[in-house]
Amino acid sequence: MAKPKHFIRQWRKYRGLTLKDVAARCDSSHATISRIERGAVAYTQQKLECFARVFQCAAGDLLTKNPLEGPVGASDGGPDVAATPLSKPNFLKDWRDFRGLRQANISMLLGLSTQQISNIERGVGELTPELLDAFADIYKTTTTDLLTRPPPKRALARSLIDRLDERDFAVALALLEALAERPAARSTTEAGVTESGAMPESKLR
Repeated sequence: MAKPKHFIRQWRKYRGLTLKDVAARCDSSHATISRIERGAVAYTQQKLECFARVFQCAAGDLLTKNPLEGPVGASDGGPDVAATPLSKPNFLKDWRDFRGLRQANISMLLGLSTQQISNIERGVGELTPELLDAFADIYKTTTTDLLTRPPPKRALARSLIDRLDERDFAVALALLEALAERPAARSTTEAGVTESGAMPESKLR
């Protein structure tokens, strides 16, 4: 197989990303990204531009510069791409869902398009410190939470339950009550304790 005439794989490695990371941000499969990196299939201009956004470099850099072979200089008079911060994965969508908000709601609050919101959530749009602070205010959490962890599962469950109508709430409550009984019964049985609190004969022998 001919050697690829690009440095897409090298840029991915340079940015510390996995095939799955890039696939998720470029709306593709990790297998397709792998084939493009190996030169088994040709890249499209659309894919090349997406790679450039994800790797925070110029599209031309992907074809001419190997970042693993030394310092990467400025491109076309722009800033040094090595010093350009890489957009971090985030949990903005998780927190938006947790608060019961839609992209259209955030769009009106921040004056951004829904496409911009979507790009930021997927890690391919610019997330400035000012925007991050604004998201944190809207979602009533910290900027650290938005970048490092999703909402607590128990809190998420409470949030989802609060959105149910009376009929669905009754169904959910009955299911939760039934589930709540199971761990206690199972742990008691596993401990070998009878309902009366006595140890069964098999445990006393």
